[in-house]
Amino acid sequence: MKCQAHTLTRAPLSSTVRPHRVSFVPQPAPRIVRFHGQGRAALFAAFVWLSVAIAIFGVSIHIGAIFGGPTWFEFFGAPRVVVASARAGTLLAPLGSVTIAALMAMCALFALSALGIIRRLPLLRPMLVLIACITLLRALSLVPIAILKPSVLSTFEVVASIVWGFAGIGFVAAFVTAAHRDADDARVRPNKSLERTREG
Repeated sequence: MKCQAHTLTRAPLSSTVRPHRVSFVPQPAPRIVRFHGQGRAALFAAFVWLSVAIAIFGVSIHIGAIFGGPTWFEFFGAPRVVVASARAGTLLAPLGSVTIAALMAMCALFALSALGIIRRLPLLRPMLVLIACITLLRALSLVPIAILKPSVLSTFEVVASIVWGFAGIGFVAAFVTAAHRDADDARVRPNKSLERTREG
């Protein structure tokens, strides 16, 4: 019985086969977020949330002052007549605290409405302008006090003015956010009306 030897032959390389070339595609540079588009909207939203946090903190301070007593009112720079009311146990101090806390809560609600977290409140943009003006004026009041009566200034007054300033910037951002949302809604409404007309 004869064994036939099979020889392996290598096929010659075709002249049409060319070596594979590796091409290096340049990768795009990392994207830098600039203050436009979504980046700008996120920045404004951050300032609005900051104003909401400041307003809620103010609510907690004024409600806590009712239970904290005269020392609490005195520490947070309440007028002398309010401190005297807290010591005497009259209604001026607690009613004033509740009123200011309610106003600050209203400010927080308008800021949340600008973000679309809650339903749109009436007179949203005019109220945001009013709130922003009040808070920014409160922050800028530090300048004439520092010039005319520097002895009255305290660390608390300086910190409070800075906080009011950030709150004012936040309410300005809330106004801009509400204006952009209104503009977007105005652009969407005609498109919806056209779609309904075509369907009809």
